[in-house]
Amino acid sequence: MTEKISVIIPVYNVENQLQTCLDSVLGQTYQNLEIILINYGSTDNSDAICRSYAARDSRILYFKKDNGGLSDARHIGIRQAKGAYVTYVDAEDWVEPTYLEELYKALQAHKADIAVANYSVYKESEDLFYFYIKDEDYYEQVYSPAQIIDGLFEETNNINIALISATGKLYKRS
Repeated sequence: MTEKISVIIPVYNVENQLQTCLDSVLGQTYQNLEIILINYGSTDNSDAICRSYAARDSRILYFKKDNGGLSDARHIGIRQAKGAYVTYVDAEDWVEPTYLEELYKALQAHKADIAVANYSVYKESEDLFYFYIKDEDYYEQVYSPAQIIDGLFEETNNINIALISATGKLYKRS
């Protein structure tokens, strides 16, 4: 039996991207998950979208609060999480269908605490995608805690690029 993964999605004024995000998470090949939506003060139609999705899928938990910022919303999500593993997805992003499955398998294979995914960024102003994919030598690499700490301070290091965001990772909740 696979372990539950908690997907934490902070929501703030993202009515134009939120459905794409939620559909991508609901469409995961790894299905033992809970989706925790934390709306932190949206003034657009995000609340209605969250309520609609929560009403039709019991895996979605919805929380609405005053705006305390992104970090505060993530902290509320982690306190609500019941999964053995946690990932953060920004509400304006989407994930590939095998995102959770691949990260979960990597954690299991390497008995790791964190798995990090490759990612791409779409720059709307330029109508271009920028791909942040490690070269083949780094595709599946295990790092010691010391290597990660050292890598955070090296601007040219592949570790630095991968660790600067909370998203794109699967963490052991413990």
